[in-house]
Amino acid sequence: MFEELSSLSLTLQRNDLILPQATSELRKTVTRLEALKFRAKAGGMLEKIQTVLAQQQGDERRFQGITLKGNLKGFTDLTNPQLRQHMEAAINIGVGDLKARFGGLLKDESAQTPVESFRVLNPDTWPEDQASLLTFGDDDVADLVRHFKEPLERSGCNLAAIQDEWQGLKTLVSHNFKDKSYSGLWETMLTKDPYRLDYKNILELVQIMLVLPISAAQCERGFSAQNRIKTSSRSCLGVSTTEDLMRISLEGPSVEEFDPTPAVNRWLTSKRSRRPTYKSNWTTDILCI
Repeated sequence: MFEELSSLSLTLQRNDLILPQATSELRKTVTRLEALKFRAKAGGMLEKIQTVLAQQQGDERRFQGITLKGNLKGFTDLTNPQLRQHMEAAINIGVGDLKARFGGLLKDESAQTPVESFRVLNPDTWPEDQASLLTFGDDDVADLVRHFKEPLERSGCNLAAIQDEWQGLKTLVSHNFKDKSYSGLWETMLTKDPYRLDYKNILELVQIMLVLPISAAQCERGFSAQNRIKTSSRSCLGVSTTEDLMRISLEGPSVEEFDPTPAVNRWLTSKRSRRPTYKSNWTTDILCI
């Protein structure tokens, strides 16, 4: 169970996570957890414990160096009612907490929510058949327009034009942008002419979708980066410098990919009064160290 939750957690911590992917991963996790009520996962921890205990005798048995005490009778049998009861209780707690935390993404299909309606903006869900594509998502877009009517009107959006632009957008994307990734597609539509002008009203809904707070993992990483950078020995760092250093830490290249030559050369040739005296061939010195 924790292995499935760990996989979900890692997915939700990704910076490039998109709404349809989050919804799909949550549904998949719930389905897999529900399946664990009826059978142990192949190669999972429960199966390993059962295999080891079945090979041992006596009241005290060991697993991975830990002595298991108490009555273990029936623990190796998955059909044991007491074991099944504990398994179901643990799964129900996990699934219940997921639904309580991500209720907006895990509601039944019959109870459509605005978050669920945004799934039609994912081209991967569009039908291949052009006749079906013509009417696909019309009701969901209409629901989104009704739900976000106030912010759309404040942004100057022409609500009456959204459905027509939606029809044209589906045709354009299905014929010309099948090779685009999810993020690449909307980046092109929102920044390139003539798309950002021809579909400016439906793209208002896209912008709302793209800023939905799916995960707070990046914010938490920002706090951690700030604590690493602005320590007690660097407490006088200004706001702009701290922000620059945090941005480099969070969004910059990895240490393996970073080429320090331009930055070091600029620093060595600057007129900083506190700069120590270094030899001109600094790369050789560093390599020697």
